[in-house]
Amino acid sequence: MEATKYKRVTSAERSSQFREHYLTGILAMIDMAVFVLLGMVTYAIYPGWNDADAGFYIGAVWFAAIVTVSAFNAANLYRIEHVIPTERVFIRSVSICVLVFLVMFFIGFVFKITDEYSRIWLIGWVSLVVVTLSAVRVYMGHIVHKMAKKGQLSRKVIVMGRGREAQRLFSRLEQTAFPWIHVIGVFDASTGGQAFDKRFLNGDVDDLLDYARRHQIDDIIIALPGLSEEHLRVLINKLEVLPVNINLSLDLVGVSLDEGAVSAYGRLPVVNMKMRPLEGWRQMVKFLEDRILGLIIFSLIAPIMAVIALLIKLDSPGPIFFKQDRYGFNNQLIKVYKFRTMYSDQTDANAEKLATRDDSRITTLGRFLRRSSLDELPQFINVLKGDMSIVGPRPHALKASAAGRLYDEVVDNYAKRHRVKPGITGWAQVRGWRGETDTEEKIMKRVEYDLDYIEHWSLSFDLKIILQTIFGGFSGRNAF
Repeated sequence: MEATKYKRVTSAERSSQFREHYLTGILAMIDMAVFVLLGMVTYAIYPGWNDADAGFYIGAVWFAAIVTVSAFNAANLYRIEHVIPTERVFIRSVSICVLVFLVMFFIGFVFKITDEYSRIWLIGWVSLVVVTLSAVRVYMGHIVHKMAKKGQLSRKVIVMGRGREAQRLFSRLEQTAFPWIHVIGVFDASTGGQAFDKRFLNGDVDDLLDYARRHQIDDIIIALPGLSEEHLRVLINKLEVLPVNINLSLDLVGVSLDEGAVSAYGRLPVVNMKMRPLEGWRQMVKFLEDRILGLIIFSLIAPIMAVIALLIKLDSPGPIFFKQDRYGFNNQLIKVYKFRTMYSDQTDANAEKLATRDDSRITTLGRFLRRSSLDELPQFINVLKGDMSIVGPRPHALKASAAGRLYDEVVDNYAKRHRVKPGITGWAQVRGWRGETDTEEKIMKRVEYDLDYIEHWSLSFDLKIILQTIFGGFSGRNAF
């Protein structure tokens, strides 16, 4: 793995990647606010605010808001293509709203509490919600089109095809795709042939991997008719190390497909082979978790960090921080901050020799900082910068090795852990797989837990790992 192949990602590039998720996340929060505010306003108008009964109404309002937004998300109404108000989106939205209110009425009937609520209030609330949500989607659709036209909203797509099939797919995408979808490269797997567009590129799957990492790709569409099952499996295994959606183009005329089985680029049907981790609202939740919790924790630990910084200066000459290049999201290089724990003339920038028990390079204070993991505290700076998450696979140094072999040489699917941002703490660490990697089994176990975390991510999973870290899960006999 050569570090020189990849560039650092600028903050402008990072922000462009998440505009889509900002929009859909904002839409979800607006929907929630519409339910709550209109419910309260309607109640204040009729039957009139009454502190004695307000609790019943507030509970009903929040129940409807949470259930409806969850149902919208399950119905994929927070996907960017469904922000555009179409007849299907409108019917689905209204149907879900009505269904939620019918469920509320049924629950009230079963528990004999319907008399606690005004029917006029309920009908007025339902009517206002449906009209307002429809208006919000019309407005958001206008915003999406406007941003796409200005180039502020862009979903970058690579096509991997062969000959005429690749050209045909490219043309269809150009003609029918949504305005924010941009085909920035077509890797033609055939040899010879005259490319009719400068975006047609020659190269194999390895060239595509390198190109995708350098251009921050969102989706890859495979258009290779006649590809055998074994070849497709090998191709997917190679591509799934990227944090992208991998789709298989069907492009079949006259074939009816179940809606849930495919996604569409315009009218082009594609099978979702591999989805990007933390897609859509999940990425918004992760973003808010890192920013809000990161800021809170950083504020709390700032005095501790100041004391540690002073002790480091008193313990040995040299800088307070140790900054090291490591692989981050999508194999991009990031600068990771740590408190310096080694003598300044013996630091190892590339970690060609990992720290071991009783390592003579480590200072007296540094040994304590490593043992307690306090040397990792400056990485909250990385979290606030957007380079890292609080929870995620630990970022590894460029030359880190296990039993004399680089990590990616030991584990075939090692690069899959870079499909999400690296973390200060992680599932592997709290399960005890940290410290020296003197055997190949240790790094294989780390990667196994990292991939399990990515596959099963949830906010509650993150909070569980954070709590285990606080109560000693990130320190112990393997930390040195």
